[in-house]
Amino acid sequence: MGTDNYLRQNSAIHQARSQLEKLGMLNPETGLEKLRDMAAELNDGVRSISALSLEQRKSLIDRLISMGARVTNVSIYASDLRADAKRTGKPRKVLDFFGIAGEEQLRLVDSVARSIEWPAPDSYEKLCVKLFDAPRPRNNNEVRRLLAVLTNIIKKDRAKNAS
Repeated sequence: MGTDNYLRQNSAIHQARSQLEKLGMLNPETGLEKLRDMAAELNDGVRSISALSLEQRKSLIDRLISMGARVTNVSIYASDLRADAKRTGKPRKVLDFFGIAGEEQLRLVDSVARSIEWPAPDSYEKLCVKLFDAPRPRNNNEVRRLLAVLTNIIKKDRAKNAS
C-alpha cells in the first residue's frame, strides 16, 4: 500500500491517460505503453509507473498536463519523501527545497486552497506564481499573504453564493 500522495498520483495518472485518450493525444490501445515509455525516460529505462519515486511521478503528471490533461498534481512535502523512502527501501535525500516556510504551514495553505473551486486545475499554482514568482510560498511572509488572498476568495465565493 502506498502513501496518500502515491495513491493520489496514481489516480491523477489514470485520469490524465483517460482524458488524453478521449482528446486523441494518446491511442486507447497503446496509451498505457506510451505512459510506460515516458516512465522509462524518467527512471533509467525501467518501464514501470509504480517504480517511479514521488518526484518522478510528479514530473510524469506535469508532462501529461502539458499534453492537455486537466488533472491536479499533488504537493509533495518532506514527510512524503521520507515515507516514500520507507515504502521503496531506497534512500531519499530530503533537500530543503521547501524554503523557510514549514511543512505545517504549507499543509495549512494547501488545505485552504483545496476548499476553493478553482476554474482550472492549475489555477492555484498560477496564483502563487503571480504573487511570488514561485509555485508555492517560500517563507512566512508569503504564507501570510497567500492565506489573506485565499480567505478573500472564499469570502467572495460565499457572498456570491448567498445572493
